[in-house]
Amino acid sequence: MFVRKALIVFAVAAAMCVPTLDAHAAPGDSDPGFGIGGVLSTDLLDRSGAVDVDAQGRVLVAGVKGGLPAVARFTSTGLPDTTFSEDGVATFGYPAQFGGTVPVGVGALANGSVLVAAANGLGAQVARFTPTGQLDPTYGEGSDEGEFGDGTPGVIFFETGGSVGVRSTSISPDGSIVMTAVAGFGGGFVWRADPAGGGGGAGLDFLPGTLVVPPNCTVQSVRGAGSAVNLGAGRYAVTFTVYARGPGCPPGPNGGDAEATMLSMMGASVLWSVPLVELGAGMADDVTSGVSLVGDDLLVSLPLATGSVFERRSIQNGAPLGPRSPLPAGIQSVADIQELTDGSIAVTNQAPTTDARVFVLDGALALNPAWAALSVPLGGALVVNTLAPTADGGFLLGAGTATSGTVRKFQGPTPSALAPLTPGRLMDSRAGQSTVDGQFAGIGVRAANSTTELQVGGRGGVPMDAAAVVLNVTVTAPEGSGFITVYPCGEPLPTASNLNFVAGDTVPNAVVVKLGAGGKVCLFAAESATHLIADTNGYFPG
Repeated sequence: MFVRKALIVFAVAAAMCVPTLDAHAAPGDSDPGFGIGGVLSTDLLDRSGAVDVDAQGRVLVAGVKGGLPAVARFTSTGLPDTTFSEDGVATFGYPAQFGGTVPVGVGALANGSVLVAAANGLGAQVARFTPTGQLDPTYGEGSDEGEFGDGTPGVIFFETGGSVGVRSTSISPDGSIVMTAVAGFGGGFVWRADPAGGGGGAGLDFLPGTLVVPPNCTVQSVRGAGSAVNLGAGRYAVTFTVYARGPGCPPGPNGGDAEATMLSMMGASVLWSVPLVELGAGMADDVTSGVSLVGDDLLVSLPLATGSVFERRSIQNGAPLGPRSPLPAGIQSVADIQELTDGSIAVTNQAPTTDARVFVLDGALALNPAWAALSVPLGGALVVNTLAPTADGGFLLGAGTATSGTVRKFQGPTPSALAPLTPGRLMDSRAGQSTVDGQFAGIGVRAANSTTELQVGGRGGVPMDAAAVVLNVTVTAPEGSGFITVYPCGEPLPTASNLNFVAGDTVPNAVVVKLGAGGKVCLFAAESATHLIADTNGYFPG
């Protein structure tokens, strides 16, 4: 519908994902441009869990819908993405058996597909969706889906043989997945699938020769799984706990079996395996260790009886890279670690607790004083807790209980100030006109209800990694009434206008717009054909 010219306001459409310019915003504040006051609010999912962000800034959320595992996709501003499965959400698999469905992992793949995982009673279901939200029938072809698999194309099943608690899920952009799990009898499991969905689960076998035990002390089993980080190309690092028994063993926690915590790098074979905590060295009872990739190193969290610590380890051989650092008070065991765009390290906690807590550390693993410590009460026992960095320096927090979930966006450091530019013409559709580099010059009148994809990044002084650009957009010689909407390419067309016009008008307006896919900005000419001119005046650095 034509928007009356009298309604023109010098403003930016909400769906344009403009960087927050509030001078009073501090790192860790809720992002008011995301969802409602920084909280994703939608009825797409009955409950939500793990989160991720794809290359276009779209938000992926693993959840439950109607009792089925589900995945939803939202725009970078927290709106349902209707280009995904028509309404933004897709379900898969089958309802819970022997326990409720827990959405434990989601990942954006390099080709735009989506991988999502959910724990369910005696195992876990994993599905792969195309970029448009359809189950990919080629995923898992020929794989064994397990006793409770229903043969749905695009869905594979991992069955442990006992009530399962998934400890961690790590998805690589190449489409491979690694999960750690603990069965009801305490057995530790690692399950992984290659990019095609082939693979399967296996018990964690103790790796001989990596742990020296005293005489009359015998390693009994691996009964605890910590976490795994998937490095792609068939490699992953995993932590797990070894149990030993005998009169020669040192005493374990609470007088039980002796315990040692291991870190192993695996692929087609064991690449290396080292003890993180030797037998009897003081691990906290029934609390698991974790591992993540930070920079080029492995960052391990160790919940010790004397206080939980971080330790950097070499990815080459597992050797320690410096002294241990204490975890922030309030985190006994780590659920997720993510490196933010400014090099800070965000850490969030594992159960048991009813609050999702987040601390941001500097490169030396000390609390970053620029960030506030965050605590999000959930009103129930924490089940899922994951982080996803965003391109603007902030992060998403996806946390859930057995019956509910929340996705929140927190701001990073205040965005850089506007970098002004000498005005440069990026587009002039009129014949005989010129631009800064000859591109988009004399391209002809823009047809009614057409979209022009204007390359902005890399032209006129605007870098490809700019967060947003300031454009002066001009309509001239329109054939009738209409309006122009300017928005990031690759995102849904918002229901807003930046310029309104009538036949014969020449109307300019300034627009601040986020750069979209490939550094492009889209201009939608509604209702009437017109010529368009676009000049750049500045940009906001990424």
